[in-house]
Amino acid sequence: MKSRFAYAAVLVLVALCAAPIGADAGKPVAVAARATPELALPLGATGAPSTALSLGVAREARALATTEANFPGIPDTGFDPSDGAIAAGPAHIVQAVNTTIAFFNRDGTKLGQVALGDFLRLPSSQNLTDPRVGYDQYTGHWVVAVAGVDESAHTSHLYFAYSMGADPTGQFCGYDVDDSVVGGVPNQVGGDFPTLAWDDVALYLSVRRFSFTTGLAVDDKVYLVPNPPVQTCTTTMLSVATWVIDPAFPDGARARILQPAQPFGAVNDAYLVASEAGGGSYIGLWRINNRGIDATMTPLAPVSVTPYAAPQPASQRDSSVQLAAFDARIPTSPIYRNGTLWFAFTVLGPAGLPAVRWYQLSPTALTVTQWQSLYFSGGGYSYPAIMVDASENMVLAMTINGSAYYPDVAIASRLRTDPLGTISQPTIYTHAIAPYERTVPGTPARWGDYFGIALDPDGARVWVAGTYPVSRVGWGTQIAATRASPAIQGVFAISGTISDSVTAARLRGACVVVAPATTCAATSDELGRYRVEVPGVAQTVQLTFKRVGYQPAQATISVNASMTYDAVLTPMTPTQTVYLPNITKTFGGQTGYETPFIVQDIGTAPTDLELTFFRFSDGSLVSTKLVEGLKPGTSYALQPNKQADLTDNTQFSVVVKSYGAPIVSVVNQISGVGANFRSGSYVGASSGGTTVFLPNITRRFFGFNTPFIMQNLGSQPATASASFVSFDGSKTATIGRTIAPGRSQVINPNSEAALVDGTQYSVVITSTQPLSVVVNLYTDGDPGVLLAMNGLTQGSANLYAPYLVKNLPGVGKGITTVVVQNVGAASATPQLTFTALGGQGAPTTFTGPAVKPGGAWNFDSRYTDGDTHKALCGAARTAGCLADGEYSFVASAPGAQLAGVVNVTGAGTAATYTTIPAAASKLFFPNLTRTLGGANGWTTPLVLQSVSATSVGLSWYRFADGTLAATQNLNFAPGTAQLVDPRTVPGLVDDTQYAVVATAAGGQIAGIVTELNFLGGDAFMIYEGFAGQ
Repeated sequence: MKSRFAYAAVLVLVALCAAPIGADAGKPVAVAARATPELALPLGATGAPSTALSLGVAREARALATTEANFPGIPDTGFDPSDGAIAAGPAHIVQAVNTTIAFFNRDGTKLGQVALGDFLRLPSSQNLTDPRVGYDQYTGHWVVAVAGVDESAHTSHLYFAYSMGADPTGQFCGYDVDDSVVGGVPNQVGGDFPTLAWDDVALYLSVRRFSFTTGLAVDDKVYLVPNPPVQTCTTTMLSVATWVIDPAFPDGARARILQPAQPFGAVNDAYLVASEAGGGSYIGLWRINNRGIDATMTPLAPVSVTPYAAPQPASQRDSSVQLAAFDARIPTSPIYRNGTLWFAFTVLGPAGLPAVRWYQLSPTALTVTQWQSLYFSGGGYSYPAIMVDASENMVLAMTINGSAYYPDVAIASRLRTDPLGTISQPTIYTHAIAPYERTVPGTPARWGDYFGIALDPDGARVWVAGTYPVSRVGWGTQIAATRASPAIQGVFAISGTISDSVTAARLRGACVVVAPATTCAATSDELGRYRVEVPGVAQTVQLTFKRVGYQPAQATISVNASMTYDAVLTPMTPTQTVYLPNITKTFGGQTGYETPFIVQDIGTAPTDLELTFFRFSDGSLVSTKLVEGLKPGTSYALQPNKQADLTDNTQFSVVVKSYGAPIVSVVNQISGVGANFRSGSYVGASSGGTTVFLPNITRRFFGFNTPFIMQNLGSQPATASASFVSFDGSKTATIGRTIAPGRSQVINPNSEAALVDGTQYSVVITSTQPLSVVVNLYTDGDPGVLLAMNGLTQGSANLYAPYLVKNLPGVGKGITTVVVQNVGAASATPQLTFTALGGQGAPTTFTGPAVKPGGAWNFDSRYTDGDTHKALCGAARTAGCLADGEYSFVASAPGAQLAGVVNVTGAGTAATYTTIPAAASKLFFPNLTRTLGGANGWTTPLVLQSVSATSVGLSWYRFADGTLAATQNLNFAPGTAQLVDPRTVPGLVDDTQYAVVATAAGGQIAGIVTELNFLGGDAFMIYEGFAGQ
């Protein structure tokens, strides 16, 4: 007969033996965790939504937590959810998550990490789940427990181990209990969600058991293990008392997960507590008497409470994927202190969001002392872990939920002297940078199932181990120590949020200055929250709030206690905005594409930068980065692979706003290593165009492919239409995309059925909003090459090209082809006029065919008249042929509108750049290097072409500190070009990056940078210089 609360319970009390599983688990070492899937278990009945939350309180986590320790715990184990536990001893912290256990000093130094199966010396076939750890304050030993299930073999074990001393990195004595037995028959049920508590005489564990055959819940099994002689570890069996029960509440719902309460102080009896996992109006209590091998268990009358319902999945910021809130079970051990029980669980709060319900009740009087449901407008909390310190102050750790929040870990507390049913403002000690979306499609993302919490042996500090997202598909854990009462006395805290006055969006990275200081006392976090502290006396405080892109705001506040102040900042108009259509992090794998980029201040005043990253796949805002005080002429560089808040294997579009001076930017796209290295460069755009010209787009043309990326520079969604015309005019197609503001979309010719293999096209893109376009031209397979270029938004009658090479060996050399596109409305006949680099010899001119509007002329320097249908040229100059060598050239057609690209290909290298439609008297080059990375590392010769200038001055600014490192003055004959190699410039040093400003005298110039690396592969890129004032 199964027990019910209303009647005398039928309890099965047996003595069994726990077999030892090893006397020495060994010192922990860093090893990989073994994969162990969890059982899919039913969660019980669903209750009706609660309407009686009379003691509920609206508390939104705003301030940043003040912690005495805060350090990373066990990283993502690859499992969902991240079931975790923590224990605190006099000198160590022990954490267990899923199948991994780790050991720390109290300052956060990690001593080791090991797979639990290896630590307990278990068979490799054993699937472990839901670990628990503890420091037994009564005996000074450590305890580890975990369930082990093999569903295919129908075996289930409860493993637990005691340390043989006070050092958790020393020896443990482990035991194994077979909990698959029902009615004396083994292999019937599997145990899940083990629980753990201890007192001065025994260890208490319980598991919820499920049928291997049906998957349905069968019963709960409770274990009492008298403390073993852990100073020595022998093969002696332990006698263990057990109870097998399946209790029901008066409303018919079954109890789920009987949690043994963790006592502190003097103990007479042990207690177990259960809530109704599916929702209800009762709390179940059981008492274990005598606490030895002959102990008895008594079910107490269920305590009637305000009705509660099981929580629903919670919304997340920046995501359509909901976060699972599990059910209304009690996830961590209740606390028993001074005759009362404290516990917490998740319920359904207002507006369908989760809320944390916590209780203090008397197990002798069977009455509630106090309770509270914790939530706030627009959000709530879930997965609580509770602790009560030696002064009977309470600490509560939990996940914050809501559409304005990523799932961080919040901490709240109350003092013993506080009014009943009250709690402090929750604070947050983790820093989530994304929602969590690692899930089975169409289901909420798993979270929880429980967090770790432990009381320090000093009786005051509380240690918490919680989980937060480190990316959309990865989580991390963070360990912190806090107190229910402030660790620093005599301090008032001012906390709140900082928001945009126009959009009401919370602002990250805002600086808070407390006068008379002039430096930041605090910086707002991802959710716009800040916290500053001032001496705890009545006073008037002046705060200044400032952030890149916003007008500073001041506030004068009268302070006589800790308080909240929310600031609002007014946005400024950016001086200039630059768009980067394609930024990637490990795209295609760890050696896949990365795109470091450089931003240069080309004005006369310092500037601040705001960099915003949007994900390609869904257009969501992923990250915002702020840079302050970039000096004139100097550059700032960012490497996506080093940014922890950017997800791996992802493409982004980036918007860079400058406040104070105009800017320019160049992007280097790189992938692979060694012979498989590839690289290509493009430049950021600030204006774009509603018509963009792409002179050379291919579909599987002799192994070359050309996907192109379009970024919307406008303020409204863009409707873009790309018109393809083959070089011979026989094949046409039109392909469209819709692009959100600031976001990017790609057209890959290889994936478009309307295009034909083996074909070269010229493309004209028209759009309802201005676009910036980047073309990536690459070859199939490894080793291969990559060429990148910008789409052309304007034409000119004269185009300038500082560099062309014909039949020279070496990195950055080879041969050159030129594609000239007619972007005007009438037919045009272009000419190309070549001048040898350095100005030697007479210019050579080639006249092309008549080119229709939108059409293109392809000039190949290897062939007579550049025509691939004619004879190959020799090494010397002859009629219709250039001599082998290096050149600059000008493309022209009077009255026409031309655009062009220059492709330089060699033995394993390739690069491209766009012809320059207008010369300038000043040019900016954001990134030049001299042997960066070593003698064979990146070196970037600069090629300057004089249109009419007679001299050019060069200023070289060092990246590291913005100082002027060198200056040069070069004399020019108009119409000629010169190459400047940083390795030959006096004043420059090896392994260094520079920003360069070129100032012309007597006329105008054009320029490009060739980026070379001599470590193998396609280590060759080119980008164009930027005109400035």
